[in-house]
Amino acid sequence: MAPQSLLSLLSNEYLLLNTTPYLLPTELLALSLCSRSFHSLLTHSRSVWRHLNLSLLPRHASTNTPLTPLYRSSPHLLLRRPPVLRDVKTLILDTLPITIDLLHDLLSSPIYKLQLLSIRGCTSINEVQLMLLLQYLMRPSREQKPTIKGIYWFGSADETELHGNRGRFVDIRNVSDDWTAVLKAAEGEIAFDTRLCSGPQHREEGGLEEKVANIRLRGGCQGCGQSPEEREGKQLSRVVTAPVPITSSDIRIACSGEDTDVLRCEGCVKNRWCEGCGKWWCEDCLGLQEGGDNKNAKVQLDCFECGQMCGECNKCTSRTCKSCRGEYCVKHNEGADNSWCEWCNSPERRLREMKKREPDAYTIQQRARTLARLNAIRNSFGSFGVTRFQDEAIVRQRCSLSLI
Repeated sequence: MAPQSLLSLLSNEYLLLNTTPYLLPTELLALSLCSRSFHSLLTHSRSVWRHLNLSLLPRHASTNTPLTPLYRSSPHLLLRRPPVLRDVKTLILDTLPITIDLLHDLLSSPIYKLQLLSIRGCTSINEVQLMLLLQYLMRPSREQKPTIKGIYWFGSADETELHGNRGRFVDIRNVSDDWTAVLKAAEGEIAFDTRLCSGPQHREEGGLEEKVANIRLRGGCQGCGQSPEEREGKQLSRVVTAPVPITSSDIRIACSGEDTDVLRCEGCVKNRWCEGCGKWWCEDCLGLQEGGDNKNAKVQLDCFECGQMCGECNKCTSRTCKSCRGEYCVKHNEGADNSWCEWCNSPERRLREMKKREPDAYTIQQRARTLARLNAIRNSFGSFGVTRFQDEAIVRQRCSLSLI
């Protein structure tokens, strides 16, 4: 059996669909220049440019002198190519210098048929103009619904940072409060990588204001094993989850796996969520068991770096110094060990304590004078000297009187 060529392998639609998303745009363009057959395959097949990730760095670029391809500095040059313009459904533009004009063309122009768009970490985008653009797409007088179904904007473009941040998947410091109106208007039509917090405290009179959820709670409540939304059977807006799907542009695939997670804001999880192990307690269970009092909270703040943690997690990181008897975190207190805190365990501190214990020149001189007086008084008892304990007591008493 003769070995198959690369062209025959890529002619299989299934293999082509699962191979091209992992290739850089420059590699796809270079492959299309190899022959007319490759050019015809990569131009007419709708699976080649369906998933386009422009945020991937070139494999030959070094960390010292990184190369910047033209499609990264000017993405519109590649997106205007006929095959890309026709077939792209999932577009990833993370950390690229994207302008609001390009986003306006991608989202509102009828020539683009985008379904999933990722623009995480694009600092060049004006947040206010982006919100105005989304509100324009959601206006009641629009002629037709937008083709875009999911947008990744709030999360981090770094997947390792995203999964290692103890449940926080959105940096709330960079999110404006005006996003609440945008997320409300987009419910049911456009799914984002977060939604409005659905905690019971937002529905109470005089409760918390509506906030964008930035904390993902895994599993169920430690008290009842459920969440208030699950008990009430409340229908929540969909949320796209990271990473962006590669082999599909279906919004149902992008939102898969988020039904079991509970999204909350900082105010709803205060004194209810352990940042160490991820345990959390719902409002109903904490109110029934503890009366809803903050002093009886399940978690406490002992270390600012660790955050609020339960008693079991605090036992693993909290220690009591044997010297100063103060509590410290062995994980974030640099220079500390299981017995000594950073201050008491530092070499400079130990050296100062040793110097305090060592007698100075004045103390040594005083001790020499006292010893000389004692010997002089002992010699005054005659040739026999001090032979009894009573005589030694008299010597010490006379010596103390002479020092006054």
